[in-house]
Amino acid sequence: DAFLPHCEVAKMVGQSNAGQPIALIATAGNNDGHHSHTDVGSFILHVNGESLICEMGRGRYSREYFRQSRYETPFTNSFGHSLPRIGGHLQAPGPEFGGRKQFYGTIVEHDFNTADKYVTIDMQNAYDVQNLTLARRTLRLNATSGEVALLDVFEFDGDPLEIEEALVTWSTVEVDGATARIIGTNAAIKLTIQEPTTAVFEATSLDQVSREHHKDSILTRLSIQLPRGTPRFHVHMQPLRR
Repeated sequence: DAFLPHCEVAKMVGQSNAGQPIALIATAGNNDGHHSHTDVGSFILHVNGESLICEMGRGRYSREYFRQSRYETPFTNSFGHSLPRIGGHLQAPGPEFGGRKQFYGTIVEHDFNTADKYVTIDMQNAYDVQNLTLARRTLRLNATSGEVALLDVFEFDGDPLEIEEALVTWSTVEVDGATARIIGTNAAIKLTIQEPTTAVFEATSLDQVSREHHKDSILTRLSIQLPRGTPRFHVHMQPLRR
């Protein structure tokens, strides 16, 4: 386990019931800087040597990749990360690339001292959404079973906005309503939406942008549209034998 307060990164480790090593890594920090992504609150779930929920990594370097249009690609903006879109808004970039202020998130709590490890991130300040007062993400890892829970909680000053959640992966995806499987070469996970009970997964292949950036694999974005006014999103992730 590790907590790096200056760069707002937390790593929790454990293993599945089958003995597969598991690492869960989450980040906060700010959305500014020359190589920054708008990715406050994003995370990686690494199972048995594979990042089944991933960080896209860098896109193809070009002049435009480091100009004002930098955040038009999912490789740098939050559409290509495992993050919610709130009221149709992605996270906002900082002043270096045209943002009106620095947008950021904060790890407000963490505990790695028991088998039920967790980290909590406040990420409302990463969005340029005026009436959003709270967007809090808690990631929990059961270090003995490898099961992971993600809980997002939202609050608004006034009418709630529409929220779309998302998870991204380079691996094969199978979707069946409120459940999905992400299947890698050496590992797999089952995802089950716990809240809201009416929500379902939708898988979208980011084929074109993956090829434009010369990637060997195709990124899949698993999106979940929450019913308007839903204040919570909870998904359970269970390692599977391969």
